[in-house]
Amino acid sequence: ASGCHLTDGRGFEASTIILMAGAYDKLSQESALALKVIDTAIASGCGIDAPDELGLSPLNAAILYNEPILVERFLQAGADPHRPISSPRRALDGLDSFGFLRLLQTKAPGQGRQEIGMLLDAQSKHR
Repeated sequence: ASGCHLTDGRGFEASTIILMAGAYDKLSQESALALKVIDTAIASGCGIDAPDELGLSPLNAAILYNEPILVERFLQAGADPHRPISSPRRALDGLDSFGFLRLLQTKAPGQGRQEIGMLLDAQSKHR
């Protein structure tokens, strides 16, 4: 009803912001639409730190999808990079965004994510 969650009509429901982070691709023609939906959801008061079923916040999703533009946008919107992940997956449970980034860099070292690390570090220094 609030627009903060989307459903497929068959029982699957997830955070609008997280779903749009998954749909965002800077090379896609639909990226501007995904950003517009994300910005509308944030402006409407949807939780910037609201987790999905794995415990990942929108910020964590942007880190997973290796989207620095979204990481920066979510940090500017007030996402907490120190918020611990509460997940049924033991490898994720208790990690914050910094630990999650390190885990991803270990598992997929060739995918970069240096820019994301710099954005997280810069945000941490401003606290």
